[in-house]
Amino acid sequence: MSPGGDGYGTVSVGLGGYATLSGSSADGNALSQSVPLSGAGDWAVYVPLYGGGGSVWGWLQFDNNYPAAKVDGSLSWIKPARPGAVRYPAGFTNDVPAGGSRYTAPANAAIPVINLTSGVVFFDGGNLSTPFTNLITLITSNRVVNGSANSLKLNLTTSDGTFSGSVNVPGTTRTNTFKGALLQDLNSGYGYFLGTNQSGRVFFGAP
Repeated sequence: MSPGGDGYGTVSVGLGGYATLSGSSADGNALSQSVPLSGAGDWAVYVPLYGGGGSVWGWLQFDNNYPAAKVDGSLSWIKPARPGAVRYPAGFTNDVPAGGSRYTAPANAAIPVINLTSGVVFFDGGNLSTPFTNLITLITSNRVVNGSANSLKLNLTTSDGTFSGSVNVPGTTRTNTFKGALLQDLNSGYGYFLGTNQSGRVFFGAP
């Protein structure tokens, strides 16, 4: 079985051409790397995981000719079998598409991080008996207001375009925490939450 949800990260490129990554895989493991880009904008991604027994690795590319450069490519995500692990003890070997968009922080509180007023936060997988959706409104100062009966808190970090929060699973007493990142080019956000022994997908954007 493979993890559900979308891992995410923030990437900054300094004047020296180093790409610095900070984020998380969709099963809750930290991703961190600092490495120089090639002159053509190629990024050699390698992050050891699971005590060095697994990894995320591959090549991603920035488009140097496009100011609002996207990042595109694919990554190999490998986890060895780890009997006794809470999630995915059998391990996996996945080739996953990877992509991103440039993020521009709002100049002031009146500017929304994405072009959205009424939207949704959608949850799927992660040991849920059925997917569910919370209705939300994005208001001034980039605050998210929940419009559904079950509780939801979603906090946007406008400095880097990440988000995090918690949601009550309808019909249960369980509260799941979640996190992810915005892709401004797609006008939406993607991330993951952790269930009892599986991870699930979070989508934040227009219905």
